[in-house]
Amino acid sequence: MKPILLYICLFILIILNTSSAQIFSDEPVIRVRIIYTLDSLNIIFNDEWTLTQDKSQEEIKIHKEDSLFFSIREESILIQSNSSDFINDYNKIILKSENSSSTLKIKNVPYGIGWWWQGIEDRVYEGEIEISINENHKFDVIVSLSLEKYLCGVVPYEIGSDAPIDALKSQVIAARSETVVALISGKYKGSSFDLCADVECQVFAGNNKRTIQTDKAVEETRGLCLFYGEEVIGAYYASNCGGMSENVENVWPSRSGTVPYWSSHFDSDKELKYDPKNNPEEWIMSNPDVFCNSYFHPELPEWSKKNFRWQVEMTNDELSKNLNEIKQIGVLQEIKIVERGNSGRIIKARFLGSEDSLDLISELEIRKIKKPPFRSSCFIYDKTFTSDSSIIYKFNGAGWGHGVGMCQSGAVARAFSGQTYEQILNHYFRETQIKSVYQKF
Repeated sequence: MKPILLYICLFILIILNTSSAQIFSDEPVIRVRIIYTLDSLNIIFNDEWTLTQDKSQEEIKIHKEDSLFFSIREESILIQSNSSDFINDYNKIILKSENSSSTLKIKNVPYGIGWWWQGIEDRVYEGEIEISINENHKFDVIVSLSLEKYLCGVVPYEIGSDAPIDALKSQVIAARSETVVALISGKYKGSSFDLCADVECQVFAGNNKRTIQTDKAVEETRGLCLFYGEEVIGAYYASNCGGMSENVENVWPSRSGTVPYWSSHFDSDKELKYDPKNNPEEWIMSNPDVFCNSYFHPELPEWSKKNFRWQVEMTNDELSKNLNEIKQIGVLQEIKIVERGNSGRIIKARFLGSEDSLDLISELEIRKIKKPPFRSSCFIYDKTFTSDSSIIYKFNGAGWGHGVGMCQSGAVARAFSGQTYEQILNHYFRETQIKSVYQKF
């Protein structure tokens, strides 16, 4: 019996070791939290839907063009309809439609919370919708839909509906890879959702900007992800790298050491002689021939053009106030740049105050000394005095985002220049392969 048991154990180990955790036998369903800060909702239905109360399983038919108003009363959800007088209390509700392409519109959905582009807009969604009350006594609204349908609502918001097809395909594959890694690792997972819907995860905004072209990019790359060996990689991307991407260990040291697919490169196929790490002034104040620079690639969209190089002014009082919210240091006296990454991004800085000092040791922490945050931590500054002896800091910066992985602006320009999605991804994610995560039968 012992040899048989040994063979069984060996067989199980072989199966476990040869079955990749990144391969799905079927297309997974994604649960995305799209709202978490509102205490009232207005939903308008574009098709026939069903409302189900979580505990009683009571079903209520909702008709096309019906509008439901949701509010919170103590620990219950209060619902009122425009087409009837019913008012009921619920703990959690589910909205479903028999037609998988049926849609509804949620009014005034917040986006970009805490960033300079934050706002609200009406958004159209499909999938199963769950509404409940979270620990902050606000609504949690969660959309469940297939991975490929989810990507249809990510791509146009992340890179733009009018990007050329190979830029769209590059974005799809990067976003799908990011999603697969997030599902496996659970790094964004909450008690009832897998992902958020904003930049902390990936921007998912439903159907508003979907086009035939963006859906085509998803369909024609179905299941494709970026692999390093047998592992799917987190294919990070940012809006505009400023001309050079950054090593992952300089942005997120806890996530990875040095690896080829998250390494620093100029966004150019030419040899450039800049040294952003040691001479950031020359780099930031220059006009380099890189793909994400609209001077050399005027076909780039407007959202890209204003982020390649930028300027911001802050008073010493503003900076002191923001820094003191992190640690009480008094009036800011001096900023010391301790360390920069390859791209010129500041990764360690010391702020000396009249009472104490503050050390910040991450790219994002440094960006957050401004409210809303700086576009990137790749900046230099001049300290000037006004006529009344007030201190003004003038910041000149490069890029928008962390800079790791794919430069979305560069990807668009490369596609306009005739590069394929394979060529684009091979530039930004060195030594990777493109393979499917879906099993083929």
